[in-house]
Amino acid sequence: MTSATEKLAAIVLAGRRRSGDPLANALGLPDKWMVEIGGKQMLSRVLNALHESERFNQILVVSDAPEAVRESETAQRINALGQLRILTPAGSPASSVLEALAKLPEETGVLLTTADHALLQAGQIKAFLDGAPEDADFVAALADVEALQRRFPEVKRTAWRFSDQKVAGCNLFLMRGKPARNLLTLWRSVEADRKRPLRILRRFGLGLLLSYLLGRLSLQRALDRLSKLADCKIAAFHHPDPLVGIDVDTLEDLKLVESILTQGQADNIS
Repeated sequence: MTSATEKLAAIVLAGRRRSGDPLANALGLPDKWMVEIGGKQMLSRVLNALHESERFNQILVVSDAPEAVRESETAQRINALGQLRILTPAGSPASSVLEALAKLPEETGVLLTTADHALLQAGQIKAFLDGAPEDADFVAALADVEALQRRFPEVKRTAWRFSDQKVAGCNLFLMRGKPARNLLTLWRSVEADRKRPLRILRRFGLGLLLSYLLGRLSLQRALDRLSKLADCKIAAFHHPDPLVGIDVDTLEDLKLVESILTQGQADNIS
């Protein structure tokens, strides 16, 4: 966990894909973060959640369109407090994060998230920060896929099927110190396969891959192996709110999120 009085930094990835983003292209926008949901751009929703959590004294946004970012009301409010920094993307998400981290003191705790996390709430952030294991260098929030799909059968998420559980990533990470940078360097080498779990596992050894394919690989064993490879203690936090596992990649995702907001199925989201 992190102390409620400890001020952290946050990094929000809002860069463009080199190949173009299908959702942005479908809506005629230069960047996906500009997509409006309920009258607010997705990035504004994320920035608002970070700001309202009152846990950050710096928010770094990685974007190809800095002036457009600054135009949002939420960004202006954060900038007025001297807490907003906008950075140019590097060659890949992992490289962008590494460059952002280089601008912060090494001992600073950092939350990493993405601009398409349109349902993100301050309460979800606090729950993650308060529940993250203290002794880990890198903590990933995970959502229970079955709980999420029971509530929203139409949701489609990239699932990791371990022997003891099926989980999805939440685009919500806590990073501490130099070891976290070690993991990011490893991530940079495999990020092209981030939505292909089998390819990623193949990089980490045939035994691990076979265990995964046979349904014998537990989440903890996978984390232990990754921790050893990266020289970084990695832990998972099972977020109690399955909504934290929803982001917006497609028109179907957009319709789902709009439906959730319209029907009031997410607490304290506006």
